[in-house]
Amino acid sequence: RQVREAERLAAVGQLAAGTAHEIRNPLTAIKGFIQLMRAEMPEEYENLDVVLSEIERIERLVDDLLLMAKPAPVQTAPCSLNRLVEKVAVLLEAQARPHGITIETHLDPGLPEIEGDSRRLRQVLFNLGRNAIEAMGRGGILRFETLSEGVDGVPVVTVRVSDTGRGIPEADRERIFEPFFTTKAGGTGLGLAVVSAIVSSHRGTIDVASAEGRGTVVTVRLPLDGPREGGTRVQAALLPPQTPEVTTS
Repeated sequence: RQVREAERLAAVGQLAAGTAHEIRNPLTAIKGFIQLMRAEMPEEYENLDVVLSEIERIERLVDDLLLMAKPAPVQTAPCSLNRLVEKVAVLLEAQARPHGITIETHLDPGLPEIEGDSRRLRQVLFNLGRNAIEAMGRGGILRFETLSEGVDGVPVVTVRVSDTGRGIPEADRERIFEPFFTTKAGGTGLGLAVVSAIVSSHRGTIDVASAEGRGTVVTVRLPLDGPREGGTRVQAALLPPQTPEVTTS
């Protein structure tokens, strides 16, 4: 049974990767022509900004599909999680402010750099922050915290992303990192699956503590030396590469 399930998932993964590639090619052409129209006649085509924004949203979805369906090398270099948190907080401010949500950062000034793929780790932080904003709806606090810890004698850097939102229903907690699982209207169910895949590719762990009506805390721990040989690819699987621990607080 497990072999059949693995074969089925592999086939679905190949289909997803092929479909994503077929979507990306014409999408790139459409985006290019619209950008030309917008540049040549800016006043007549102001509404094209909305079209470009939606095209970019589709592009992000395609990127997520490819990340989940097809192995990709992790480009590692020394990176500072503190700087990544600061950049992501600025990006999320535009989404948070209209909803009355405050973003707080509590950064460990002595946090060491790690070996990692800064672009993908930024995506982890962005996806977690965006999920938190959506969970709060109107008003609340989104908090990013970094600290240096030791786990079983191994030094790690830790990032906690917490919110004061509605929390995760108990029935959903074991499924939140499954690809395509979503409780949001119009959601793709890929955001947290991508988070899980990226963290796993860095040999990291994710813990989730949540209480309905009180909020959620997501804790990501990453080793300082990052991926190792044989583990330097974002895993291609339509199941998350690890089973994050989900607890009730």
